[in-house]
Amino acid sequence: MPIPRIDVVRARVLKLCGDDQEHTYKEMEGRVVSDLGLTADELAEKLPNGRTKSLPNRVFWSFQIGRAH
Repeated sequence: MPIPRIDVVRARVLKLCGDDQEHTYKEMEGRVVSDLGLTADELAEKLPNGRTKSLPNRVFWSFQIGRAH
């Protein structure tokens, strides 16, 4: 299974942000990994640029959106 699209990751991050508690980026990344049951191979998936891992990138941008709200 490939890493979910950003809208799926964003929904999970925003749900976590909605509990009025402070969360770190790493905590959110860990929760997304746990919630989706991602494997090591899936976590190694990279963006087309070949340098950036997909999941951390998607969680990062979702986290930024959550902080803005």
